Amino acid sequence: MNPKNILLIWIGRVGDFIVSTPFLASVRQAFPEAHITLLVRSTVSDLANLDPNLNECCALSFSQFLSVPFKKFDLVIDLNPSYSRTSGFLSLLTHSPRRISFQKKRGNLFYTDQVPFDEKDHMLERYRKLAKYMGNSLEPFPQVYPLSSHRQEAGQILSRLNLNKDRKLIGIHPGNFKKFDHRWPEEKFVELTKKLTKVPQIQILYLTGPGEEEPIRKILEKIPVKIPQVPPTSLPVSAALIKKLSLLIANVTGTLHLAAAVGTPTLSFHSGYTYQIWRPLRESHAAIVSKSWASCRDISVEEAWKKLYQIVVK
Repeated sequence: MNPKNILLIWIGRVGDFIVSTPFLASVRQAFPEAHITLLVRSTVSDLANLDPNLNECCALSFSQFLSVPFKKFDLVIDLNPSYSRTSGFLSLLTHSPRRISFQKKRGNLFYTDQVPFDEKDHMLERYRKLAKYMGNSLEPFPQVYPLSSHRQEAGQILSRLNLNKDRKLIGIHPGNFKKFDHRWPEEKFVELTKKLTKVPQIQILYLTGPGEEEPIRKILEKIPVKIPQVPPTSLPVSAALIKKLSLLIANVTGTLHLAAAVGTPTLSFHSGYTYQIWRPLRESHAAIVSKSWASCRDISVEEAWKKLYQIVVK
């Protein structure tokens, strides 16, 4: 097989795309001369457009959906491990002679090849199995590619916050507001932040995602010390800004995966499920794991502070 025109489909969120970037690199390594197109949600496209392993990035829209049958692809790969009717029909509409996906229910309706995996496999292990099925290897470390202009904009944002440059810069993102069970409680972020404000060698700031201004403002109102709040910005600028941090404290969100992709150490809060499937894999990423498979909310402030104290103070 030597495909000349490849379509990758990933109709997922920000973190989903970031974790899949090692697989994009493996496809490029296997087929260096191929034209590789990625179809993603519009919320991810500004980051995906910067990936050097892709020739083209298309944001999913009705017009894109209609144009698929008129493009000729030698190979289509659906990156979603779960059943998706949209990505299944898009794959089928290409009429590509080879359409690969992970093994899923009703997959035989849409795909010529399906790759089995274990439901408890980490996402990067799933992509390793997909790459191996195609005869490729995979380095299990995500990567994103902000430009110098994004780094410059990130620097300008930080300079407007009047930060103490002699202190370690620690970012906190209590996001994932749409997923209650996978979100460490806001009141616990308040208590942990209060403890951090008493450590003289650090400077704290809060990161804000789109639509998160109000809930994060309410968190900061409960902290007696004024904490700078970074407003929402584009994903590439966010990646460049996070790279400037000494540590990111976060729930399991796209922000956590951005930090992993730019090499910033993290401390994150996990249910048993998110630790098993979604945790960053490098040693620089510390995780606090609940005894619950489905929720991280029972992790105590004391447990979090003990882990954080070892990272920040010692």
